[in-house]
Amino acid sequence: MPAEREIRFSLPSSIPSQEIHIRIGSELLAALQKDLEIARYSRIGVIVDDALAHLLEECAWAHELPILTLESGEKLKSLAQLEQCWLWLHECGFDRESLVICLGGGSILDLAALACSTFKRGIYYALMPSTLLAQVDGCLGGKGAINYFGVKNLIGTFSFPSAILVDTALLRSLGAEVLSDGLAEVIKHALIADAGLFEFIEKLNAPPISDPDLNHIIERSLQVKSSIVAGDYFEAGPRKILNFGHTIAHALEASAPRHDITISHGQAVSLGMIAEAHLSHLYRGLDSKTLKRLESVLLKFNLPIRLKAQAPLNELEELIRADKKNSGGSLHFTLLCELGKAEHNCVLSIEQVRAAWDYLAGQVSV
Repeated sequence: MPAEREIRFSLPSSIPSQEIHIRIGSELLAALQKDLEIARYSRIGVIVDDALAHLLEECAWAHELPILTLESGEKLKSLAQLEQCWLWLHECGFDRESLVICLGGGSILDLAALACSTFKRGIYYALMPSTLLAQVDGCLGGKGAINYFGVKNLIGTFSFPSAILVDTALLRSLGAEVLSDGLAEVIKHALIADAGLFEFIEKLNAPPISDPDLNHIIERSLQVKSSIVAGDYFEAGPRKILNFGHTIAHALEASAPRHDITISHGQAVSLGMIAEAHLSHLYRGLDSKTLKRLESVLLKFNLPIRLKAQAPLNELEELIRADKKNSGGSLHFTLLCELGKAEHNCVLSIEQVRAAWDYLAGQVSV
């Protein structure tokens, strides 16, 4: 069993909660009562992915607690589901000294964080991500959101979890595709801020990844993101580099259900990184060798690098125009200058962005 580790990062002095603790280890769920000092809260409850609810039956601390079980997936991030969470919190008598433990993947964490941060103007919550994607990215950043008007993460808040518990034992039952989804975000962190991590991933053998290597990339990825978030909690400047690949990715995700296209977040991010790396090559001088290295790494982990199906271009362009990162009518992208270094607020025209779609469709090469 790997040793338990802890990462801490401090937030700016203007923020009430000065430090967030991220604990990484195995079999943390069983010891949650001790780790979170549950007795200090007026009431405890759990919001959990229905596929993980059986794990709570094995935890003595969870017996007799109110539990809200939800079915995971992007459809969960809706106003109707948010209202269901609020109603549950109200009917169970949660107050501002209560704690909600949120156990699940990214969609569960997004919804639960938003519900907790808005109910009675904010109650305590702890995050326990259950997928690699959520463990390396979704759990850390203090964001909760739902999709609205067909736009991804249009309604949301910044808020502060009491703790983040990364239990690597929860990954054991995940399939290869779900693990690959998480690796897309790890690769993004490497591209924007840690060339050494990218080189480490490059040297890995094709899946399956060994436990020691998986633990290493989880911790390294969290260190990258925590250092970025701590310096710009409210995403006013440098934190925007974390959006690399996501402008295109969010358009692909938002349009997919309208056209019976199935695409996971990790797959969308993979395609988004290829598209935006190509834009980086055209408009920020990223060398073509780095783009080809990225394609090779993504293919090794069974992530897509070319589009097989997509919504009409005009629909995708409207979604890009609606992206929350834009400002003053301009399209803002994060682009790579070189491996491990990114630039935010890169203004591109919609005509310039079309080159990315052509590249994803295989119509042009570098």
